[in-house]
Amino acid sequence: MDGVDGGNDLVIEVATRLEQLDQVRDLVMDSVRRDQGYGYRPEWHWDLDRIVEIYVDNPRNRMLLARSKEVSVGCCGIRVGTPAGPREVVSMLPPRAHVAQIVRLVVTPGWRRRGLGRRLVEESLRHVSADPGFTTAYLHTNALVPGVLQFWQKCGARVLTSFPDPVDAMNEKLRTVHMTLPLREGDVHL
Repeated sequence: MDGVDGGNDLVIEVATRLEQLDQVRDLVMDSVRRDQGYGYRPEWHWDLDRIVEIYVDNPRNRMLLARSKEVSVGCCGIRVGTPAGPREVVSMLPPRAHVAQIVRLVVTPGWRRRGLGRRLVEESLRHVSADPGFTTAYLHTNALVPGVLQFWQKCGARVLTSFPDPVDAMNEKLRTVHMTLPLREGDVHL
C-alpha cells in the first residue's frame, strides 16, 4: 500500500522517506506531551531515535503516515517482537519472531472520532496478516488516556493483563494495559 485515498484528501502511506519519518516523530512526541503529560524518555522512545533502522530497514516492520492536504494527521507502526517487560506479559506471548507489536498509534485532535485511528489499525493489521510468521498482534496502552480502552476494544482488542507500572515520578500518569488483536478470521485471542 503506497497510498490509499480515503476521501477528504486523506492519504495513508508507508513512511520511508526522512521527511515522512520526521513527521512521525513529531506526531508521536506532540502526543506524548499533550495526551500523556510527559516528554521524551529514551528507554521508551528508542525506536524514534533509530527510526530508519527500525521502520524502514526491517521489511517486517512498518510505519504508516496519514496526511490530509499535506498535513500529517496520524501514524501507526508495526514492530516485530515482544515487549521488554514485564516478564509476566512476555511469558504469555509466543516467541518474539511471531509477535507483531502495534505501536505509536497517534491521531491529531482534529481528526479523532472520525475513523482515522481505526483505519490506521486496519491497514497495519493487513500488513501483519499477510506475513505468515506472525501469529499474534500485541499492543500496550495507557488506560489513563480518556477513551483509549474503548477505542481498542472497538477495534477487537482484548485485555491480556494489566500490571501496576513501576513506581517512579511517572506512575501517576501511567496505567499500562496489555492487549492482543485477532490477525485473521477465526483467530483465538490469547
